[in-house]
Amino acid sequence: MDQRVLRVSIVGCGKVGASIAWLLLNKRQMPMEVNIMEPSPHNNGRVLELQHCQVLHPENKLYINNKERFIESDVIFHTSGVNRKIIGSRMEVALDNITITKGVFGGCNFKNDPLVIVVSNPVDIVSYFTAKLPCLN
Repeated sequence: MDQRVLRVSIVGCGKVGASIAWLLLNKRQMPMEVNIMEPSPHNNGRVLELQHCQVLHPENKLYINNKERFIESDVIFHTSGVNRKIIGSRMEVALDNITITKGVFGGCNFKNDPLVIVVSNPVDIVSYFTAKLPCLN
């Protein structure tokens, strides 16, 4: 019997994104394709660690910055965001993270109707904005 593959994309490979990816790649209940969308070279070390861990679970596949896999995702974890400054308002962080969200999702035509889980702070504002994007309605 052929088992369906769950396609998951994680936007951002900081501490939260890398943790989610690691947990998913270590699941054995069903085969998964995990795609990390990470434009920042600052997180290359985390991406490399995930690539090394992935060989322990060959039934799960890891992709890096694969736009086609992103568009075909069943689930998307949006963890990308700016590093919070010690001085600065919540709204400044929100505006910066909304700009990132526009860049990530802008112009995408998803093949499926993906479940989007927002983990980017401030989560309430970024979630509201993400839900209003035309590509997700």
